[in-house]
Amino acid sequence: MLQLSAGIVLSMEDKQRTRIIMAACALTLLAGLNTGWTGPLIPKIAQIKGIDLVLAGSIVSVSASGSMLMLLLGKIICEKLGSRNSLRLAAVIAGIGMVTIAVAPGLVALAIGAFVIGCGTGLNSIASTTSVLLSDTASSAAALNKVNLFFGIGALAGPLVAWAGLSSPWSFHIVYLFGAAFAFICALVLKIQNPGKKFTAVSQPATGNIKQPVLWLFALVVFLYVGMEVSSAAWLFTFLQKYSALDLALASISMTVLWAGLTLGRTISVFLCGRYSSIKITLLGMALAASSLLALACFSNLGMGTLALVLLLGLGYGPIFPNVLAAANEHFMPDTTTTSSVVITSGAVGGITLPLLAGYGFTHLSWQLGMLFLFAVCTAMLALYMLLLKIVRKRTQGKDEVEFDNQDLPVIGV
Repeated sequence: MLQLSAGIVLSMEDKQRTRIIMAACALTLLAGLNTGWTGPLIPKIAQIKGIDLVLAGSIVSVSASGSMLMLLLGKIICEKLGSRNSLRLAAVIAGIGMVTIAVAPGLVALAIGAFVIGCGTGLNSIASTTSVLLSDTASSAAALNKVNLFFGIGALAGPLVAWAGLSSPWSFHIVYLFGAAFAFICALVLKIQNPGKKFTAVSQPATGNIKQPVLWLFALVVFLYVGMEVSSAAWLFTFLQKYSALDLALASISMTVLWAGLTLGRTISVFLCGRYSSIKITLLGMALAASSLLALACFSNLGMGTLALVLLLGLGYGPIFPNVLAAANEHFMPDTTTTSSVVITSGAVGGITLPLLAGYGFTHLSWQLGMLFLFAVCTAMLALYMLLLKIVRKRTQGKDEVEFDNQDLPVIGV
């Protein structure tokens, strides 16, 4: 009888964990969709609302500010509400923001909607990471690769959703209403509970991890990576036209190839991290990205071969962010909220600052030097990560690999 009861409780726990992971993946997919469809929708928003195109495009910056705010507050919210409730709150906030943009009468309402969407996206970044790390007791790197894989899928599908909406009589309104419905369904799924045992949220105590130099080294690695990735997304299209002499069609295809490579890289990493050391996979991804950036800078007239280099660049980018984030959280387990907040926020700062430096290099120096700047950033990231591994290994008494036991992790709030 006791064994049967234990089996039922375990089954309910598994169902709850699966539901939480699915919701985290779904909300990350929505974040990717929003990233993918925003660009194509901005001109139509400006036209319908009768506002300047630059002002309409400013909703991207406003959304980023909302995301940054919630990245800073994410640790506090997750500790107060629990990871599951925070994930539900992120879905509701994102849904409200999308409804606001869909019915916005003017620029102010658009800005408010964009800011609210950013808040939901930022909170989701922290809550999804924490939820998955505490729900998936297998490889942390594989689990985070699964979640971030959905962002890449969303970024690829977003322009198609935008095209479908713009081809309909409801224009951009239906796109954001679709996104809002998607978010509210995720919140509803998280609200439904199985009968029986009700788990309580775990409030992770504050620790001194934020004062640890190792944590800030992990944060610096992610700062460099996200800055490099955003710089590539911002400047690669123009670089391929100006320096690699690709026509408009091939340069446009190259951006799809970049995101497809990133998505494929994370898909492959999901399988490899379950079989091999995630550290080796991360180092391989960094080395592949650095080699691709150097080749793009050195060889200007490869034609279709340039697309192959862009694909390799995306493959290299794929596993870096989720694997480094997983390694940081494993090192400072179980305080995942502090670790995720610091590391992800540093990445957001990198995404704001480094593209400005890269843009100066591309436009004021030369297109080749701009790409060499990204290569230098990638090389510095690789060197820093190798140094970080030495420090961590020395602290773990010289083990060949940094391994952690996740089997005794606490159950997150449901």
